[in-house]
Amino acid sequence: MILAEMVISVAAGLQCVGGRYDMSDTWSSLTAGTTQQMSVALIKAPLKLSLVPYSYIYYNYGLPSGLARMFPVEQPWVWVFGFVFTDFCYYWFHRLAHQVQIIWAGHSVHHSSEYYNLSTALRQSWWATLIGSVFYFPMALFLHPALYSGLDQANVAYQFWVHTCLIRRLGVLEWFFMTPSHHRVHHDRRAHKNFGGF
Repeated sequence: MILAEMVISVAAGLQCVGGRYDMSDTWSSLTAGTTQQMSVALIKAPLKLSLVPYSYIYYNYGLPSGLARMFPVEQPWVWVFGFVFTDFCYYWFHRLAHQVQIIWAGHSVHHSSEYYNLSTALRQSWWATLIGSVFYFPMALFLHPALYSGLDQANVAYQFWVHTCLIRRLGVLEWFFMTPSHHRVHHDRRAHKNFGGF
């Protein structure tokens, strides 16, 4: 997709200056993303830093309290609730990542690109990856670990495509979802808003 965006940007003479590609900036984004994924593969995944604590809370507090039984995973409304709850937790992680210095130390990597394109979505830090899961632990009182895991991954995957200048506005979808135009405002260094994931 990154290569396709590069080709389309050049062919269309994209007017969004921030959306162009610079090889050194793109390389920095790709290496930051690779480093972040290595931290997931070598630290977060083997130590189960998100799923084990989440599951512990679910099985030791969510189920015994009866809260988790009120949210059966086979019900469609639970998935909708989980979708909104996941974005709510991400919103607070992302907002605090802009306000609390120790979290900003990790998240600032993502905002350090000079350009706004799909490669910027990959510019993530290992630090934010390791601490971000904590913000989802309140969900463990209500939602099964498998549902949390799926919705968390959907949230991450969704956020990739909003890092583009090729898509301008999406009409009525702008009222309900994070879109590329919303996220461009978020990446403007003068504004700190639009913290949602979905």
